[in-house]
Amino acid sequence: MDDDQFPIPTNPYQPSAPGGEPNLAASRSRGQVDASGPTRTGLLMIYYGIVAFLAGLVLSAIVGVGMFSNLSSGSSPAGIAGTLSIGLLIPLALVLIGAGVAFLGKVVCLFGGKLHGGNTPLLLSILASLFQFLLNLLEDFFSGILLTVFNAPEFVVGATVFLTVVKYTLTVAGYVLFLVYLKRLTEYLGKVDLVSQATSLIRLVITVAVLAVVIPFPVVFFSFAMGGSGTFPTFVLVLIVIGTLIVAFVKYCNYIKRVADSLRL
Repeated sequence: MDDDQFPIPTNPYQPSAPGGEPNLAASRSRGQVDASGPTRTGLLMIYYGIVAFLAGLVLSAIVGVGMFSNLSSGSSPAGIAGTLSIGLLIPLALVLIGAGVAFLGKVVCLFGGKLHGGNTPLLLSILASLFQFLLNLLEDFFSGILLTVFNAPEFVVGATVFLTVVKYTLTVAGYVLFLVYLKRLTEYLGKVDLVSQATSLIRLVITVAVLAVVIPFPVVFFSFAMGGSGTFPTFVLVLIVIGTLIVAFVKYCNYIKRVADSLRL
């Protein structure tokens, strides 16, 4: 049987052919384009966007700690508020720019080659992020309508809780779906170690997301039941959750960088 009757499908994400030469001609002959360029660019945009976002959060925390330190030392609240508003400009800019660059990075990844259905999780991840952004914009608007038109503050509380749950779910779903996309991409590339790492990261994200919701309730309940104020265990819990989130984000960033490096020509 002639092997030419059954041509081997080309991998548009494969940087080079076995002989070391870029395998672009074969890809183009089948109506495909080299996808390592836009895909790698998009992944690097996501990586550096997340780095900028985290840097903004860390700087915000440092500014906040400095504000409370000055307040406890007897400084003027008005002066501290003015300094805080100026000091938060750079961290806030980093957070907004980082989030925007990371989102655009996902969009850029869409311009890579087709991945046999692997782009579907990527598209769903983008839609989840976009829908969450729209909810953030519309939350205050709907709250104002409930207060001014219907004069129903109890509905505002319920709507706020509901929207918080929806936005939290969309956030987790966005990360999980993007990791599913990266897992399919690395499977297509034949990177067994990266496939395994993607599976571990998906489990980590889901575990952290569930624990962040489930753990606070019994901790605070038992604290009050034992006569405590609930402040100390809640504070410790917040530190633990933040620390776990930071570890998860670092792993997530490093993984994206590794996948991007595997696409380097």
